[in-house]
Amino acid sequence: MQLLAAISRGDKIAYERLYRQVSRHIHAFVLQRCGDAALAEEIVVDTLVDVWKQPLRFRAESKFSTWLLSMARFKMIDRLRASPPVHEDIESVADTLADEHADRAFAQLHEQQQKQGIERCMARLSAEHREALHLVYFEEMGIGEVAALQDVPQGTVKTRLFNARLKLRNCLAALLSRAA
Repeated sequence: MQLLAAISRGDKIAYERLYRQVSRHIHAFVLQRCGDAALAEEIVVDTLVDVWKQPLRFRAESKFSTWLLSMARFKMIDRLRASPPVHEDIESVADTLADEHADRAFAQLHEQQQKQGIERCMARLSAEHREALHLVYFEEMGIGEVAALQDVPQGTVKTRLFNARLKLRNCLAALLSRAA
């Protein structure tokens, strides 16, 4: 990649150009996984600072975007492991449900329960299964790209997707049967 070669020679304009080209994509990728815009911005900066310091670490064994997102993913995982879990404040949940119209409140409650059910079932999946599902269905990545990002064979990604969908279906069915 020409930009990386220019960056390795200390070309700040090439670095700024690269930053403009990829920063939004990295930010969206990280934000989707952690839900924290400030953390996502920090990961963008940290990732691209690493590219500035060592641009020739990219060896073209995968797509540049896959390499870059993989680097951002590992930085995010390290940060999340180092911080305590954050829980939603009960007051914000109560505010969400407060409404003048009972029908609307019940609809909001139903939507929230569905979302919580899906989140509960997703939480039961391994991190690798959740990530594979997200990358394929929300990031619209191909199996090969996901395999490169997760550093596993393509067959492993296919197996993870199959098992994740099966576990989700069974978990949601169990939740629905309990609710009935």
